[in-house]
Amino acid sequence: MELKHHVKEIIEYIESKHDYLELSKEMFDVLEGDIHSKLVKALRTQIISDSAFKSAVQRIPPINIMKRITTKLTQVYSSEPVRTALIDGEESEQAQEVVDYYVRKFDINTKFNDVDYFGNSIRYSAVEPYVSTKGIAGLRVLPSHQFLVWSNDKIEPNIPTVFIKLMGTIQKLGVDKQVYWLYSDEEILVIDSDGDVMEENENTYGIVSQSYLNDSSYLLMPNHEVDLLKMSILLPLLFTDLNDAVRYMAYSIIYTVDADSSNFERNPNVIVDLKSDDVNKAPSVGTLEPKVDIPNVLELIKTQMSDWLESKGLKPSGGNTNANASGVSLMIQEIDTTQRIKERMVKMAAFEEDFWERMIPIHNTWIKNGTVDNLPTLPENMRVTVEYELPKLIEGEGDRIDRAVIAKKEMLATTADALQIWKPKMTDEEAEAKAAELDKSMEVIVNGEQELDKDIDQNS
Repeated sequence: MELKHHVKEIIEYIESKHDYLELSKEMFDVLEGDIHSKLVKALRTQIISDSAFKSAVQRIPPINIMKRITTKLTQVYSSEPVRTALIDGEESEQAQEVVDYYVRKFDINTKFNDVDYFGNSIRYSAVEPYVSTKGIAGLRVLPSHQFLVWSNDKIEPNIPTVFIKLMGTIQKLGVDKQVYWLYSDEEILVIDSDGDVMEENENTYGIVSQSYLNDSSYLLMPNHEVDLLKMSILLPLLFTDLNDAVRYMAYSIIYTVDADSSNFERNPNVIVDLKSDDVNKAPSVGTLEPKVDIPNVLELIKTQMSDWLESKGLKPSGGNTNANASGVSLMIQEIDTTQRIKERMVKMAAFEEDFWERMIPIHNTWIKNGTVDNLPTLPENMRVTVEYELPKLIEGEGDRIDRAVIAKKEMLATTADALQIWKPKMTDEEAEAKAAELDKSMEVIVNGEQELDKDIDQNS
């Protein structure tokens, strides 16, 4: 495929993806910690008064839901996987040496953890092997808003044939023009947004070097999980509303009727001047105490957060229903991610298989030109299998209480056993002492109830 013959199509495709890339950039910024500016922008559209806006901005809570949930879901590389190099289905010591070399040199587990991180949020990512200006081989993760993929495959249109990197702008006749690098198996073409070819080179690897993670099985580029971004903005806004409302509860509003309030202190309280039509009415001063239904607001936050998590198949395992900020954090902490992580392992195993397949001609080219030495070349039929270890489920306190209650109720555990299920660090002596204390308290309660029953019987 000659890329020059497809430049017009590709530029039109890139232009059609403008909003898509903007959304990727917005989500990337939030993942990198910039949630505050998004919240300020949202508040600006809702609050007309400048003073009220400034007050609300100061009360924005530092809660980044997207970052917390994405971190919670990104567990595939929490333990180092086992990679086995195979040639014709048999383990190969020489090929394994090469694989282990790149795992160490590229810090593969950290890089692929980042790929999984963006896959869990923005839903696509990519890595790119490269050679630095000093001739050193490296591997980098490409931010999702800095690349696109394109396909002209009529049989499998969801399989990329061209990788597009967005490489900033250049000045052309005093006007900024975008620069795009286009990669196919045969060539690398550098063009500007006018379609003019700036540079044309053969792809010496004979394959597109970038490995692309796509969270969709059907689309060339996946749809964003917009609800993740929306909830990441909505929940802090609800807490901001609550924080701002509490301020008005703390300081009552002073009002005057037909009075001169010019010499009143106006901080921190609010003063409202009112005028009546009755010229003979005596001036008066009063106060208003605003009320906020805090429990109902917290219940709303809890319900929306819980329902949204369940709609994503992410139900908190401990049944936590606290709705304050720490409650939301605990709700995320107690999400049962087991099934989701198993699904991610399948995705990342396929991604790794693609990566190592592309590394065969890349490595052999680096050996040939001296970028890498003292390593054997790799045969085209080498394959790398990956085995992941499922992270151990971190049991929340709510889970332990549930297990302890059931075990005691079903007579599968003594009181001391149940206490140690609840508090695993409790020693046998501590558990026995606490159990004796509880049993004694229960005995007092039972004896008291029996005495009460006797009194009732005698007086009836």
